[in-house]
Amino acid sequence: MESLSPEDACLVVEGHYMKWATVLTAECRSVTLEATRPGVVKFRGLVVADAWDDALLGGLRPDAVSFEEPTGLGVAGFSHQLLDCQFDAPTGPEPAKEALAQVEQLRRAWMDDAFAAV
Repeated sequence: MESLSPEDACLVVEGHYMKWATVLTAECRSVTLEATRPGVVKFRGLVVADAWDDALLGGLRPDAVSFEEPTGLGVAGFSHQLLDCQFDAPTGPEPAKEALAQVEQLRRAWMDDAFAAV
């Protein structure tokens, strides 16, 4: 994870979008990588178009995604779904579900603390 280059990260995320999100175009602009937890990195800088007008007119939208590395680099999900990539690196066969479950557990803990404080 420490040796991950922005170019390699871009290829991984671009491939993820092209395969799973069925976008029309994908390209990197001003790529940034930020480690948020051990084994977890926030990636920002991919610009995608999922409609022809976006692709033709250049009205592309950037997304940030969360990387995780239990056994190999992968896309866990969007940073806004995963509390800006604040989760521990998943170890199971379904990293995205595991990361979302961790985030849900964290949200519940925050709510329990808030109710206890009141």
